[in-house]
Amino acid sequence: MANVTMCKDDECPSASECHRFLAVPSDRQSYAVFDIPSGAFGCSDYIPKRDGDRRHLTQTRINQGVVSVVAREN
Repeated sequence: MANVTMCKDDECPSASECHRFLAVPSDRQSYAVFDIPSGAFGCSDYIPKRDGDRRHLTQTRINQGVVSVVAREN
């Protein structure tokens, strides 16, 4: 379970390597979209992925301007 604010930005260039994006969410998980400077690999809040990170993006929906990420565990 994630004990950090997780990221919802599936277009971030570091999403496949970032703990904030890949961690398995908890039941009451907080999410944010972090600012990425132009041309940067990721945001200043990037956390390298860890063993046990196994969240996989299966669907992204846009609902009233808010991106909802549906994930599954392996």
